[in-house]
Amino acid sequence: MTFAETYRRLAQDMMVYQMYNCKFTCRGLPMAKEMTAVHREIDMSQHGVSVFSHKHHRVVPIRFVLAELCYLLSGSNDLELIASYAATMRNYSNDGKTIDGAYGYRLMKQLPEMIARLKLDSYTRQACGVIYREDDIVSGKTHMPCNTFLQVLWRQPLISLHVTSRSSDFVTGFSIDSLHWQFLLLLIANELCTVPDRVIYDIATLHIYQHDMDAIGQWQYTERLGGSYEHFLSTKLQLMQAIRKCQEFFQPKMSLMELCDLLELDKQSTINAANLELLFQQHRNNIKR
Repeated sequence: MTFAETYRRLAQDMMVYQMYNCKFTCRGLPMAKEMTAVHREIDMSQHGVSVFSHKHHRVVPIRFVLAELCYLLSGSNDLELIASYAATMRNYSNDGKTIDGAYGYRLMKQLPEMIARLKLDSYTRQACGVIYREDDIVSGKTHMPCNTFLQVLWRQPLISLHVTSRSSDFVTGFSIDSLHWQFLLLLIANELCTVPDRVIYDIATLHIYQHDMDAIGQWQYTERLGGSYEHFLSTKLQLMQAIRKCQEFFQPKMSLMELCDLLELDKQSTINAANLELLFQQHRNNIKR
């Protein structure tokens, strides 16, 4: 299944089956739904990055999604840079100056090495990126990376990205992080002139907070959604090109079209992104972070 199909199926299951109901608090926040030991394989072999967004369901803030992707590729952890796209990002800083757990900041030295190992030996099992660090747990930090480990496996002609996650907020984290990992796999495949296959996710806990249930209760989980819920984005940009461009040109408060240009989205993808932005402006969910 593509990501959009996967997201819809998970949403249906979590809302329908009582086995996923829970009543406990985590960091003082009441929980409502939880799946544990979640394994999902997201098919990317056909049309590029799959986005789930629908006016009666989860409406994805596509400008922020693309900005956070550029933030990842730039290797930055500057708080004000990403907060210029979503002020709520200030809630995820440990020191008020940085996003210490920013994925790109932690992966930047590892991504080129992963590519080098794959170019040297396409069958390597050592193309790994470690996000979670020892000091995250021993320092007593409040905000730590949700996704902890990446591994790329290339079995020609197909290449896959394996993602390990300690924790994923279904409404915000999973719906956005999964898009970034799809983009990363696409950029890696372009770099290696090969074909993206799957993003393979293993998530310890996939959950919904109680304060999101009112918004989710408005979602109408039916087989006929009354319109497209899946949107595709694609680019021919290679990973190392994308890293260099984002390091040089990514700035605060860029427009959606500027972000599309920076990531070299193709013409149809740019149109799709514009439609997604319109959908968000007209039907944004009442989700607070």
